[in-house]
Amino acid sequence: MQVVFAGAVGSALFHPLMLAFVAWTLLSGIGPDDGALPATLATIDVANIVLAYAAFHMLATRTAPPGGSLGRLAALASLPAYWVLHSVAAWRAVWQLYRDPFRWEKTEHKPVRR
Repeated sequence: MQVVFAGAVGSALFHPLMLAFVAWTLLSGIGPDDGALPATLATIDVANIVLAYAAFHMLATRTAPPGGSLGRLAALASLPAYWVLHSVAAWRAVWQLYRDPFRWEKTEHKPVRR
């Protein structure tokens, strides 16, 4: 269970770095002429991002209410922004844990009458 939690936290924290590396890889044109190791690592990195987005999109479309193909296309297009915002929130949490570990940012709610 701790490995799953650490994986979720790690993926949230390091996703922008991975995304930047994949973008740099695609823009720089690393290929077989650069050697076996760089080409293999670049292929693994690109496949990792593409397969992760595909898995998350498949999960989202399986659990979402039916909304047509336009809604699914919009959901797929918004995945990179979603994960970057996820990372921003994770880094903010790390910063707050360092700066003020006992602060609790609770969402304010109006009292509910019963």
